[in-house]
Amino acid sequence: MALRCKRGACAAPAAFSRIAVVVCLVLAVLLGPADTNTLRADEAIVVAAAASKQQPQERHHTVYVIGDSLAHGAWTGLYSYFRDKKNVKIKRKTKISTGLANRGKFNWQRAASKIARGEKIDAVVYMFGANDILPIWTSGRSFAFGEPGWKQEYGARIDRLVEIFKAQKVPVYWIGIPIVRRTDYRRYYKVLNEVYAKAAKRNQIEFFENWSRFAKSGEYTSYGKSVAGKKVRLRANDGIHFTPAGYLKLAWPVGDKIARQFEDGLTDTPPEQPVQRP
Repeated sequence: MALRCKRGACAAPAAFSRIAVVVCLVLAVLLGPADTNTLRADEAIVVAAAASKQQPQERHHTVYVIGDSLAHGAWTGLYSYFRDKKNVKIKRKTKISTGLANRGKFNWQRAASKIARGEKIDAVVYMFGANDILPIWTSGRSFAFGEPGWKQEYGARIDRLVEIFKAQKVPVYWIGIPIVRRTDYRRYYKVLNEVYAKAAKRNQIEFFENWSRFAKSGEYTSYGKSVAGKKVRLRANDGIHFTPAGYLKLAWPVGDKIARQFEDGLTDTPPEQPVQRP
């Protein structure tokens, strides 16, 4: 059956449709740019969030230098090495006139254990020996410097220091004593370096030999090439310690090793002057 309507009655829906189209067009014009900007802003937020997730966060590292007055100087050298690495913090626990032979004056095992409990550490650097030409007392017995019993007990103390951090999976490095001016001290310090090297091998840590690095034709010299390749004074007046340039040279191979460990890149351009630290 055909639909019949009165004259003009069926025209209303058509007119309403035309009005609706016009309203939609007006709204599209008014709202279109705002919606587009909103979509673009949302897209930018999503892209930025995705990029931040993909970009690796910079890791921060803490290195502890532990030991006697020579270690204090090594700390200044490492500080200079990492001067431009803002994500590497070089800290220290050093005490002059102390060592591993005389635990009555200062107990380094106790001090190292406290450091290990205190914060997250990424690498440890030890340097001792300047004050260890002493007898060792252990289990009620005394051993003169260099005797087999002395070497055994001194080596055991090194083992305990290393194990404190190895137990926490922290890499440990040991810096050897350099050649010194006094010939009698050279004989003693060579004994210490032998004990350090054997302990490093036994504990599977890296030992940095410095005797030959600061000698000239096997003999002591106060001067030598800096890390920048210039001839400068490297040693202090006492013939044992170093100038700032000397400490930087002492610490440079250690800094290279630690930088590789952190996968942070080597310090390729040596500074003309080391950073002065207190």
